[in-house]
Amino acid sequence: MIAVDAGNSSIKLASMDPARTNEATNITARRIALSSRDFESQLADFASALPATEPEVCWLIASVNAAGVDRLRRWIERHRGCDRVYQIDRQHIAITADVRFPERVGIDRLLGAGNLPIVGCKQRALVIDAGTSITVDWVDDAGVFEAGQFCRELDCSPGRCTKQRATRSPPPSLSQLESPGRTQAAMYLGVARA
Repeated sequence: MIAVDAGNSSIKLASMDPARTNEATNITARRIALSSRDFESQLADFASALPATEPEVCWLIASVNAAGVDRLRRWIERHRGCDRVYQIDRQHIAITADVRFPERVGIDRLLGAGNLPIVGCKQRALVIDAGTSITVDWVDDAGVFEAGQFCRELDCSPGRCTKQRATRSPPPSLSQLESPGRTQAAMYLGVARA
């Protein structure tokens, strides 16, 4: 099985050898930038460790980037024709998004929030996703996605993200979290300030 997170700037791949489920080294992971000139050769290198035919390999894709998924699917069809590809969508995730525009909450954010029970979290939580943009999401005691925010002004320049600084700065109040904003605007601002 291959788990794929197709984000805005890269795809992250993780494969697991089902024969070695109890070993700490049974997961192989790779990040491939979508802008990379050798995108296809990097995919080929990652896939070279997979079985060529039997048993078939299952690709589970979660994505906020349709163009990135299309590019990956085309590569799989050309080079791994025996494999199966499944795209995870909202109906596969057992979480309710109680926000003004639930359809705008990215699948990456829903997966992070929806998997809290799997990792043993049975109480309210803040879920932080550091992808192309950084998001902070709030999940209540009942496991409902209540709110979220793109962090547009995070300053992690050298010497700025220290434990001392973090303890002086109060976390955002939950009342400041609001329904998801505009991904593109948050990404552009984050890149411009980097």
